[in-house]
Amino acid sequence: MIADLSNKLVHSILVLMLSHFLGVVALGSYSVAHTFFSFGLMFSYWGFGNLLTREIAREKKSYNKYFINFSAIRIVFALLAIVAINLIVLNLGYIEQTKSAVRIISFGILANTLINLIFALFIAFEEIKYLSIISLIVNIIRLVIFFIVLSFGGNVITVSIFYTVTEFVSLIISLIFTKKLVKVFQFEIDLDFCVQQIVKAFPFFWIAVLVIMDSRVEILIISLFLDEGAVGFYTAMNTIIGGLALFSEGIRNAVFPLFARYQIYDPDQLKKLVHILVKYILIITLPITIIFYFLSDQIVYLLFGSDFQITADILQITVWTFTAYTLTVVTIRLLMVHDKESEVVISLFISALLTIVLNILFTSRVGLISVAVVRLFTSYLLFIMCVLFLSKKGYQFLRISFLFPIISGNLLFFITAYFLDAINIFIRLLLGVIVYFGIIVIAKVVNTKEIKLWREVINNVFCVSHGKKN
Repeated sequence: MIADLSNKLVHSILVLMLSHFLGVVALGSYSVAHTFFSFGLMFSYWGFGNLLTREIAREKKSYNKYFINFSAIRIVFALLAIVAINLIVLNLGYIEQTKSAVRIISFGILANTLINLIFALFIAFEEIKYLSIISLIVNIIRLVIFFIVLSFGGNVITVSIFYTVTEFVSLIISLIFTKKLVKVFQFEIDLDFCVQQIVKAFPFFWIAVLVIMDSRVEILIISLFLDEGAVGFYTAMNTIIGGLALFSEGIRNAVFPLFARYQIYDPDQLKKLVHILVKYILIITLPITIIFYFLSDQIVYLLFGSDFQITADILQITVWTFTAYTLTVVTIRLLMVHDKESEVVISLFISALLTIVLNILFTSRVGLISVAVVRLFTSYLLFIMCVLFLSKKGYQFLRISFLFPIISGNLLFFITAYFLDAINIFIRLLLGVIVYFGIIVIAKVVNTKEIKLWREVINNVFCVSHGKKN
């Protein structure tokens, strides 16, 4: 979560700086460039990150063969992606600064695709602290450079250049830490193995394709049907939602190797782990969603100013995807460790296809509000489909024993904050939180055994931070 926090925080600050220094159109140009960057990474990744994590978590001695061969494949794929992006962008009707930003940032794909593979290696070895250290170092450097560049009159093109440079700086630092984790690498390329793994990773690739389509295709459609200004407003909303997604992504990175190992060695324990995880995701995400719903105007005004009112409106809609997104990252990882990538592909394909079709139909007619509504609908549809596939494996996600009191508590929280409109909003939210947690305690949603577990977790965190391990 620390690693994701530094990435999201610096990206968010950069978005804020671009909007304040250069305006919403420049922000839109930068966001379009990052969208093409994401599509290029999608191709170069080819699902090898998740495949590497799963296979090495099962057998750590296999790290050399997977890492070296996957790196070679990714370099080739990254170069192909860069060429394709630079050819495609020439034929699109973007303004010149957008085209230039796309071309410049695309070269960062080569560095980022290898960084992602290194991070997957760290996750497989459960040495996630390296992700935090590298991310903090690089993002502090990136933040300082961007502030200096924009303060001295830099534009989107300058920012794009330095963004790409820092991608390669991040790669160098990542390689240094890789040598600390793994002392010896044997650079042996096995072409037959590479071909086999390309085929094996193909479902993971489609998962990556569909995840990107499900999350980034909105920006592309907005840029084609509206303009860079609309992209800027929507990017501002995504920046705020990205802060909430830190929680989701932290869970995703932490549980995947655990899921892979428990699925092999202790499936019953895995089901218990999932039960507890889902319950606490609901306990935490739903009240946060309500708080952001009521404070959307204040948050957007504080971060971006009064000109971004449309951002506040779409934030009130998309914030309700927080719970679905967090639960979905758990369900997708579970399907992966059960070698059910095809079910993930089916779910993501349906969700992404609906996202594209509905946005094409309504974006030009209704505007950004329709994009937010479509996103809300497809996010819960995706979660439901994943749950249905997992039910065949005996998983029960939403048990009445904890679902009813959590939903009831949040409903009363919302009613309290909504109808006591004569009272200051912060007091209303505080009263709502008190009501919510009162119901959680009365209904005994959290039992004494789990309280003891949390104490042990906290104690271990402090022990590790002081150089001690239990």
